[in-house]
Amino acid sequence: MSDIYAARASVYEAAGLGDASESLRQRLFDKIQMEGWLGRRILELGCGIGRAACWFSMNGFRVTAIDQSPAMLAQARQRAEGQGVVVDWREADMRQASFDNGYDLVLALDTFNELSSIRDLETVFQKANAALQPGKLLLFDLTTLQGLAEQWGNADRVLYDDRSQLLLLVRSQYSFETMANMRHYILYQQVEGAWQRADEVQVVRGFALQAVGALLQRNGFKIDQVVNPALEPFDPTTDRTGQAIFLATKVRDL
Repeated sequence: MSDIYAARASVYEAAGLGDASESLRQRLFDKIQMEGWLGRRILELGCGIGRAACWFSMNGFRVTAIDQSPAMLAQARQRAEGQGVVVDWREADMRQASFDNGYDLVLALDTFNELSSIRDLETVFQKANAALQPGKLLLFDLTTLQGLAEQWGNADRVLYDDRSQLLLLVRSQYSFETMANMRHYILYQQVEGAWQRADEVQVVRGFALQAVGALLQRNGFKIDQVVNPALEPFDPTTDRTGQAIFLATKVRDL
């Protein structure tokens, strides 16, 4: 399988592509700690370039971090080496990976919309259940159907332009029939004085939040909260953020 992040991985941080997720991760982690979460072992699904995993390791947590992209993991490992931290990096498809149990937190930000179907999402919930200790937390976000349709929709946009070395564009097309957003990324980068172009296509899917909630309950979780990026209760009738964050506790084994 080709690596859909092969071109973007090396510029991911420079272009600020993970900044929103990292900011959200920091605020969410503060929130769960203030609300009584305790633990030391963290499993991150879709770790990307490793910003969160390295931060957790630097602050004394034992971290396992997986990603399907070799290019993103190469950036993550380089980050860990530079920061002098230890993370158990694993290149794997989260739907097929196996973990030991005993984790206190399973974290997945800006990740689950890349799954191909609601069945895949249920498979990952089952993996998370097996990995977590009873009473521990699954924390993840989803871009809503409304967010995919309205905020991404059918549009071309500039994601990053430093006006000298790097230009990143995306062409977005949303299908109401498949509830999926196809994103064609176009990267222009100066390499040894010449411009080079790379293209990557990524499909991001939406899921009905009511169905997601039902799957969580069916797979041994209790939904504690659903919030928006401001950490306010998520209201699907008034939401304009296009993002729902689930905090769910494992209440039983499968």
